[in-house]
Amino acid sequence: AFDPQHRLILVNREMARLYGKSKAELLEKALHEIFPPAVADRFRAANERIIATGKAFFVEDVIEQGGVPRTFETAKFALRDAQGNITGIAGVATDITERKQAEEKRRQAHRMEAIGNMTGGVAHDFNNLLAVILGNLELLERAGLNEKNQQVIQYAIHAVGRGAELVRQLLAFGRRQTLRTVPTRLADLFPGLRDMMTRTLGEAIVWEWDVAPDVAACLIDPMQLESAILNLSINARDAMPNGGKIAIRSYNVTVDAAFATRHPDVPVGRYVAVAVTDSGTGMTPEVQAQAFEPYFTTKDMDHGSGLGLSMVHGFVRQSGGGVTIDSAPGRGTTVTLYLPQTEMTQPISEGRDRKPEKVSFSGTVLIVEDQADVRELAVEQLEQLGFHALSAGTGREALSILATHVGEIDLLFSDVFLGNGMNGPELAAVVKRERPNVKFLFASGYVDGAQNIGQSLDADAYLLNKPYRRAALIDALVDIMGASPDVTEPSRAKA
Repeated sequence: AFDPQHRLILVNREMARLYGKSKAELLEKALHEIFPPAVADRFRAANERIIATGKAFFVEDVIEQGGVPRTFETAKFALRDAQGNITGIAGVATDITERKQAEEKRRQAHRMEAIGNMTGGVAHDFNNLLAVILGNLELLERAGLNEKNQQVIQYAIHAVGRGAELVRQLLAFGRRQTLRTVPTRLADLFPGLRDMMTRTLGEAIVWEWDVAPDVAACLIDPMQLESAILNLSINARDAMPNGGKIAIRSYNVTVDAAFATRHPDVPVGRYVAVAVTDSGTGMTPEVQAQAFEPYFTTKDMDHGSGLGLSMVHGFVRQSGGGVTIDSAPGRGTTVTLYLPQTEMTQPISEGRDRKPEKVSFSGTVLIVEDQADVRELAVEQLEQLGFHALSAGTGREALSILATHVGEIDLLFSDVFLGNGMNGPELAAVVKRERPNVKFLFASGYVDGAQNIGQSLDADAYLLNKPYRRAALIDALVDIMGASPDVTEPSRAKA
């Protein structure tokens, strides 16, 4: 509390502790003897306002304590004597720094969610366009054109591949890439990462890998985790242009409600933490706030796309975990991945019988795709491979065709996302009940497809990621149908 001359006349222990003084040292001190000039001027103006109007009010102030800015919410009101005369000003200040930080992080999380949703939708549509372009280029490639035209086609196919890779990166940020999550131990990744890290980081960077002996298994896509660790290490290397040290540590951690409140990106739960620490230049708070946004980068145009950290963030969030950054200019940076713990089980077997080299497809396939150009392309591709192809634009239309071709359909090839209320997995669930001998193949440019398939069908459901090469389609058909034309370029994708 202050008297009308703005001298401190009442102080509690918490305020004395905050300023590192005793209560006696603060009493009778004027505002300018306690606070920095700018803060003292604000407080004096507020006190004079209360003396002039007699009205209480709330004010929010940022005050540096030990060089660290703290945010206080203060309720200020007039003190009066028995006659109602104002004899001083009282204030009750609450430190709301952590609450403000949590609110800002929640706003950032919501903004990232919105950007991710938009990015995923755009990537899905773009994948359909790329699928049509790639499919028609491959049809031209097989048309026996002259060498010059074949070279032009190869250039175009290469460009489509680059476009597909960009879409994959955007889907990773938007948490919509296809993940193959399996129980994984961090120690098992070390041999493969060691060679990649040594080749990539160069001799000027010293790096160490420290996995605690009791670290649990985590439920993750191991290839994507390797890519994430490598991405973080490359970022760390770029923050140390004159060389330095990168430390990668892994340990078990339990996130409680208090931590989750301060870091809304990390839900409450049990995790395996992977912390990548560098001795580099560090980040300002402003850079940290945007670090995970796509195409945000502090590097030169030719030294990064700005998608590296956003891909890491999207991958970990999609896997059910979270990411935090601890950094300051001149203090280096620690990026910590929180990966969901799981029980270790036997590795999933990838082995399949060797494919026959010279056989042919036969039978009838029902193609279900709501995009007409993609549907027509799939019909052309499968007829060239020996199938008799029927097609439908919706799930309901597909069921009508099935009803009029009882016992004739051998394979259902469906996009995951279909219009008019029935998606691919829902259609397949109906077909599986009524036509147990029909086999299934799915295609999608959107990761929710893989998730829906996993929920709706058994583990043998196959998923082709758009845009897919003809060889990938053939390879999937080999596994599903048990026969194929003469091919030597397998590239199977399985949900």
